[in-house]
Amino acid sequence: MDIMVADVGAAGHDQASGTRAPDREKETRMADYTPDQLATHIFTGLPADLLQHKRDDLVARCRAVRAAGWDDYRYVWSTGEVLAVAYLLDARDVLAELNEDETSVLGRWAYDLWGVSGGEEDEAAGLRRTRKWFMETRSTAVQRT
Repeated sequence: MDIMVADVGAAGHDQASGTRAPDREKETRMADYTPDQLATHIFTGLPADLLQHKRDDLVARCRAVRAAGWDDYRYVWSTGEVLAVAYLLDARDVLAELNEDETSVLGRWAYDLWGVSGGEEDEAAGLRRTRKWFMETRSTAVQRT
């Protein structure tokens, strides 16, 4: 099965303008993964194509929040997605509302990105790898705005 970057607005449209978001017109295709392969990512971390998919998805979510505000998304997205976008947008009020801070957000995502082993290693190293990934993601989000 091909997995494509999900559009964050209704029917894949930019919430603010009602048109398809320009950077979403290109679909990001990833490799076909069997359920067993996907399950191994829990331990080994995400391969490059899935890391890029996560990044593209978060960038699109940042764009949606910038265009339309949080109301359409805060209670629809998962807590992890809300926290990641809030962290990327430096929305400290949203993080505070969820009783989270930079360290807790990065700690959650370290395991999602790098798997159990990589997450533990990164946590022991002060979450440097995850912080770098989020800094690169933030840079991408700013460039696409």
